[in-house]
This record gives sequence, C-alpha cells and structure tokens, in this order.
Amino acid sequence: MRIAPIAMAYYQCEPHVLMNAGALSSQTTHGSRLCLDACRYFVALLAGAFKGASKEELLDERFYETFSSEARIIVHEYMTFC
Repeated sequence: MRIAPIAMAYYQCEPHVLMNAGALSSQTTHGSRLCLDACRYFVALLAGAFKGASKEELLDERFYETFSSEARIIVHEYMTFC
C-alpha cells in the first residue's frame, strides 16, 4: 500500500498535515470520501506506531479521536451515519 511511505515522511508533522497527505496520496484511485477517511485513519495509526504508541493505544477506539480535532469530526460523522 502506498500510504506507509506517506506516514514515514510526515509522522512528525501536525496531524492535519499528515492526514491530508494520506488522503491526497490516495485520491487519484480511491476518490470516495469513505476511502479517503480510511486513508486518514490508517496513516494516523502508522504515525502513532512510529511515535511509539503501544498496541493497546493504537487499538483503543478513542485513539483516532484523540489524534486530532479533524479526526473527531470524521468519527462523529460516521458514528451518526451508522
């Protein structure tokens, strides 16, 4: 998957920069909002791992919500939809 190099390159950046880079990297072939949000989520998980987050922290259902305020909005939208 081509998202891992994005996480490696941007993991020390601000979360919104990292997540937007992940989405932009996938936009050409995965243009739906759901796919782009999944890429934002995955790049955040990878960045968390690169920064030393434990397995338990990464798998915690609140990890993504605490990663950035943009992530909280995405999670809220999908939880309301489901």
